[in-house]
Amino acid sequence: MVACGGKGGELSFSPPSISWGEINFAEDPPEGGFDVLQIVVENTSDKDMEAQLSRFDFDHLCLLGFSSVPTALDTLGPGGTYALEVGVCGYSAENGERDGVVTGEIGVSAPEMDGEATASWSFTPVVRSGDDDTGN
Repeated sequence: MVACGGKGGELSFSPPSISWGEINFAEDPPEGGFDVLQIVVENTSDKDMEAQLSRFDFDHLCLLGFSSVPTALDTLGPGGTYALEVGVCGYSAENGERDGVVTGEIGVSAPEMDGEATASWSFTPVVRSGDDDTGN
């Protein structure tokens, strides 16, 4: 999704949505999370944008090199891009998230734009062990 504003700046995500499908939490997530994907932030305007990560769910996702928001990403010139490495890291069994779809959004913004650009995400946390060892 693209956020456009009266200030004339635009950032966008590629891809605009991510669906990891089922993620098996039978083992602890590796560093960086399960099924790490690259999400690209692009400056689609004709002026420099001071991009910052404005929204991210660190309870469910891992983001290589980041641990909080807001966080400055980079100043992106027209057509410039910034790659984020995102993986699935957790879910809340206490909140009933196991075996159900968990959703959220990643957001980026810049002082040169109104609002924020967002990318939606989803995954289904499951716990499945490998083949049972019955000792036969």
